[in-house]
Amino acid sequence: MSASRVEFREYAVQAAIAALQCAVIQVGTLVSTILLRSAGYPDPAVDWPWLPVLIREWGPMAFGIPGAWAIATILLERRDAGAFTKRWTVVSGLLVAAGLVAIYIMASLSLPPVFPAGRE
Repeated sequence: MSASRVEFREYAVQAAIAALQCAVIQVGTLVSTILLRSAGYPDPAVDWPWLPVLIREWGPMAFGIPGAWAIATILLERRDAGAFTKRWTVVSGLLVAAGLVAIYIMASLSLPPVFPAGRE
């Protein structure tokens, strides 16, 4: 086997973590959309928070993030095997996934409550 030949099993870590990131994006976009609709979106009388509206309107564009991350880590691993190892691939992939979760949580918390507190 030549040195330039690509072994696809070598990039199974990128595939698994990119799949996790895609699942986070899919669930986060779905939850944000459901919460917005439950709160009455697109009622023009309400000043809607920008982040949930951005996620609802442009959320599927976020699927480019796992793709870009996977390509970047593959290129970094192939460029210099000593500097960017599988450990950094896993750490960076989990940090990207955690960042996506944080964004979706912030977006959900910025919405008005679906079930407002009852009167006492």
